[in-house]
Amino acid sequence: MLVEVRVLYLRCFFSKDFLINEFSWGLDENQHSRNIVMLKRTNISILFLSIIIFSTTVYSNSVIDSIAAVIAPLPIKSKIDTLMSFTWNYRNIYPKDAIRAAEMVFNFAESIGDAHNKAKSLNYQSVIYRDEGEYEKSLALCARGLDISQTNDDWVEEAYSNNNIGTIYRLKGNYPLALSYIYKALKIFDDNKDLEGKAFCTYNIGFVYLRQNNYNKALEYLEETARLREEIGDKEGAIKARGRSADAYVELGEYDKAIELYSLVRDSYEQIGDRKSTISMYNGIAKVYEKTNNINKALDERYKGLAISNEFNVIEGIVTNSSAIGLLEAKSGNFIKGKAYLDSALFITNKFNSSVFRLNVYKSYSDFYELQNNYVEAYKYLKLYNNEKDSIAGQEKRTVVAEVEYAYSSNKKERENELIKRDLENQKTIINYWIVISIAFVIISVIIGLLYKSKERANKKLTELNILKDKFFSIVAHDLKNPFHVLLNYSQILDEEKDSMEKEERDEIIASLASSSKSVYALLENLLLWSRSQTNRVSVKSEAISIPKIFNEIISVVEEQAKLKEIIIEKDIVGDYEINSDPDIIKTIIRNLVGNAIKYTSKGDSIKLSFKIEENNFVIAIADTGVGIDENQLPQLFTLSNINSKTGTKGEKGTGLGLVICREFVEKLGGRIWAEKNQPKGSIFSFSIPIK
Repeated sequence: MLVEVRVLYLRCFFSKDFLINEFSWGLDENQHSRNIVMLKRTNISILFLSIIIFSTTVYSNSVIDSIAAVIAPLPIKSKIDTLMSFTWNYRNIYPKDAIRAAEMVFNFAESIGDAHNKAKSLNYQSVIYRDEGEYEKSLALCARGLDISQTNDDWVEEAYSNNNIGTIYRLKGNYPLALSYIYKALKIFDDNKDLEGKAFCTYNIGFVYLRQNNYNKALEYLEETARLREEIGDKEGAIKARGRSADAYVELGEYDKAIELYSLVRDSYEQIGDRKSTISMYNGIAKVYEKTNNINKALDERYKGLAISNEFNVIEGIVTNSSAIGLLEAKSGNFIKGKAYLDSALFITNKFNSSVFRLNVYKSYSDFYELQNNYVEAYKYLKLYNNEKDSIAGQEKRTVVAEVEYAYSSNKKERENELIKRDLENQKTIINYWIVISIAFVIISVIIGLLYKSKERANKKLTELNILKDKFFSIVAHDLKNPFHVLLNYSQILDEEKDSMEKEERDEIIASLASSSKSVYALLENLLLWSRSQTNRVSVKSEAISIPKIFNEIISVVEEQAKLKEIIIEKDIVGDYEINSDPDIIKTIIRNLVGNAIKYTSKGDSIKLSFKIEENNFVIAIADTGVGIDENQLPQLFTLSNINSKTGTKGEKGTGLGLVICREFVEKLGGRIWAEKNQPKGSIFSFSIPIK
């Protein structure tokens, strides 16, 4: 009943006309930002939420339930805007309700296909879980937001997702990975001239450099953050950046300047009611007092920081302050009290997977036991601390945690512990050297092995080529020698017996001389062509040529040779096709293929020349019904390994060099050549050339 009365009151207060005219909810996509500046830009919305929260406090009911009841009649877009504003502005005060509000936003956005607000709600949830110390859940939500934003080209949420992921890795102690994500976000914001987004990134980068002990670099980015915040009118953001700059001044030894900045920033936070942000200021002031050995003042600041950390459940603040208090109480002589705070810090550390927490607590335990002269326990925790540092070093190039650095800079009271530490470091260095030397040895061995294998393969190839060369020249010499023998013998017979020789016998010798001369000429012509091809002296030209005309020219050249074997040569082409190519090369290819067909075709068989267009190529084929080719020979038919003395159906000589020339000439024209069986007998030699 009380809830119904409260909701009725709120609905009456925010009448329909008032909502439409004064709030203009849902009309401005950029209305809600991620920082406290928006509290000033959306005064009416904050007033609305404040009244709900006040009413909830009075009646002790859930804040988000009250908001949900009031916004129930509003359009979905207005619900999304109101819930998003509540999530961000009240995330530190009501974190659980803020998460529920962001989950509601996601569901509403999904129902209307609003990818931007889906990604934004996931990023908001990620920030809240991150502040609660639940890093893995925070990372998972950020990854989902990043995926949605990239899929939908939403550069705003893509940039914020990258920055949030970088922040989580910073808190986990993985600084190089953190910087890689933050710099991605900074580039996106910079490309789109988003000053507020840039300010988030430069602050985060400055924080990382603090952790890496690069204090001057940290100051450079933090001062840039303050400048950007002032440029967009965010004075509180500029103050926050200067508060972080104070951390750098502490490490640089400028204590007075650091105290002045810490106090100024802390007072500013308290004036605007942002108590959670004062934690780091109390911690900073405490750090100055610890470095100047003012134990009582340091304890006072640490207790204040711990109280606020517990109030807002800031895990990093709880662990850092509990660990520091434990050591400070021990230095004051209160060992039992100090041990209780250290145990509390260790208990929380074991719940969260954070290298920063473990380094802090292990080192504090080591120093605690050293104060008690308990060197066994001190060494035990020092070893844990060193192991943790080594583990971090395995993941990144440089990892030094600045926030706990002050606790590690104290001089050792016992020389034994210092010597043990140095010995461990020396052993690690020696191991690293051996690893580098071993890797170098393996790499050199692999390179030598590869070079040896490469040389072995090259020698094998060279041997094969030499054998092939010897075979080639042997065959060519043999095929040149036989025709010249015929020429010499018959020439001598004609010269010596020309007067007594019968006309029929004389005509037969003259025919043999003509045949041998043609054979020698054909072989020499092929050798010349092949030689020119091997030395790249065959130039390719392009001009319009008629295929029927080419066919006719080739047939007229070989017609007499075909008639001697009673072979019929046919053409399968309709129309006068013209192509652009090199006429001399085309003629040489066809002449060699037709000559081969005649040579290996028997009396009374036929040869057919055909032409067709196939896709973007023209294809010329020479088919015969001759003796055919063994299928095992087809793969090597157009290579030098196929060079061999072959005899035609009428005793004609052949080497196979013509087919090698055909392949090389076809490839010069950008085409390919192949052979296949003809049915029912014979062979088909085809080549294709791209149409230009």
